[in-house]
Amino acid sequence: MAVLKDHLLHEIANDLCAREDANKRGCFLTALPSIEKFILAGKEPFRVFRRIVQDNVTITFVTSDSVRMTYSASKSVFLFHSIYVSKYPEYSWNIGQAWLNNLFITWARKLCTEATKWYAFPRTGYSKLMAQKSDLEQLCVDNDRFNDWAIILKVFPKLVVLHVSARNLSSLLLVASTELAGLKEVALSHTARRLIVAHQTLSNHQSKYPNLDTIRYHLTQLPDICFPANVNIPSIEHITIDCPNPKCCTPWNFAFLTAFQKAFPWLESVEIDVHTSCDCYYGYHAISQKLKIVDAFYQAFQELNFEFTVKITFSETITLYEDYHNGELQYNPLHPHFLTKGKVSGTPEEFTVKTSYPGKELIYEVNIRQYDHDTDYVYDDYDSPLDYAYNMMAYHDDYDYL
Repeated sequence: MAVLKDHLLHEIANDLCAREDANKRGCFLTALPSIEKFILAGKEPFRVFRRIVQDNVTITFVTSDSVRMTYSASKSVFLFHSIYVSKYPEYSWNIGQAWLNNLFITWARKLCTEATKWYAFPRTGYSKLMAQKSDLEQLCVDNDRFNDWAIILKVFPKLVVLHVSARNLSSLLLVASTELAGLKEVALSHTARRLIVAHQTLSNHQSKYPNLDTIRYHLTQLPDICFPANVNIPSIEHITIDCPNPKCCTPWNFAFLTAFQKAFPWLESVEIDVHTSCDCYYGYHAISQKLKIVDAFYQAFQELNFEFTVKITFSETITLYEDYHNGELQYNPLHPHFLTKGKVSGTPEEFTVKTSYPGKELIYEVNIRQYDHDTDYVYDDYDSPLDYAYNMMAYHDDYDYL
């Protein structure tokens, strides 16, 4: 195994992590026998898995005798029995082997925490090992009223990425007595009112983060991204937005891009990732009405003109219902209509449209699903019969479709 190239070793290790969890999704894994064998197979597998832990493992809970962590897959994984599977699934580990936990804590560069109880005295076992770390690079604070910033800044002076609420970012910058020289990225989530305060605090304390160049808005609706007057933060070069479940048939207002241009004068790129579902078209509501909304969206995108680049990935699942007039599923006009919008790939039920102009790109991913009133199951035309049987069993435990 040691003679394999790095990329092959990485693929093997990632596949082993996925296989360990394949039969226990949603449960903590308490042992990783395949991973243990891989790590002990030689110098190169040992080195490769150390890098995987640094990049993909997040410590989520630490006490003196227990540690929990998540492994985030680095590629798409589709499990046979699962109806809905995230693009990058997370696997939960609560391993019983102390030597493996010690390695993972030592190697890990990411922490997600609600508090810093592991730092409190007496520090023993895993808590002691965690308190001795000074190389943490990414911190996620899963607590809107976090008050332990003084400890965090003391223990982890090399933070590069922060995932915090808008409220927590404001409290952090107010507490920080020295500059966060290594901080490159901040991921924010919260309501419009809190984001306004966070933006004002960022503007007031720019000397504390001289190298911050990226802001990520996580699970944030576009109308919530607001700024107070006269905010100017020239260090920010990149913006990414993760926008879940916006109103599917409401016209987009791109005013937030103009606000970005004013607040971040040296902005180079904006990337927006949208995931939504649409079940508006049933009964007398014809799916053809969706075509006008699609046209307006593309027209507004085509008219965008900024000095920074704009990339939008819009993923939408559209459910078709039976027509009240004849009891039949509605005709699907979306695929032929999207053929006029850009380069289309895929099937009429699941396709991707790529549209590019100078300085901007739109990737529109469409998944057409059909609703069957007799089974209460949303059926995909591209499901195999066996996939369909397993999915039906998930909805109806008292039937055996195999």
